[in-house]
Amino acid sequence: MAFVLYALRHPIELSLLKHRRAPRPDTFAEPIQAAERLAPFELLAGGRRYRLTPRFRWDESARVVSERAYRLGAAGSLLPEDFALAWGPVLKPPYARRISYGQFARYFFWRTSDGSLDRGTIVSHTANTHVIPATSRLRHAVRCVSKGDDVRLEGWLVDVDGVDDPSFHWRTSTTRTDEGPNACETVYLERLTVNERVYE
Repeated sequence: MAFVLYALRHPIELSLLKHRRAPRPDTFAEPIQAAERLAPFELLAGGRRYRLTPRFRWDESARVVSERAYRLGAAGSLLPEDFALAWGPVLKPPYARRISYGQFARYFFWRTSDGSLDRGTIVSHTANTHVIPATSRLRHAVRCVSKGDDVRLEGWLVDVDGVDDPSFHWRTSTTRTDEGPNACETVYLERLTVNERVYE
């Protein structure tokens, strides 16, 4: 019974947050990475200061195919959630239902037994996304996102450097075709749409 209650926790909590209505995210659109300028700024998380350097404005709509929370250590305070996202052609046949997804230790992986599927299409239309919520409301909202939700993430792709801990460095990918270590997008999240609800 405890497991059932926990499974119901996410949608109930999300519905209690203040939000406004919006069109459902277009998960078949390509992410928008715009060369806009924003000066580096500091962020306090877990009692430590971090310097965020925006690289590109970011606007992505996708389906959550896996999600994982991280609570421990400096990275857990700063980046509490990772979303494994898929969009575009991999959500339709012949890819749909023929790919499995998972996450482990900040990494994302996919598997398929169908050798006819184009690897390049899968790589360029799936990604692991590290999320830095800009507000406490967004921090709560990202914790309530579940597998199967359609989401829109608006904010910035950022690199992160520790101010109090100069050894801390966290980089973002700026291309959709990379894979392996350093291929994840790191997003400073300013607005989140979950299905038809918007949180800021």
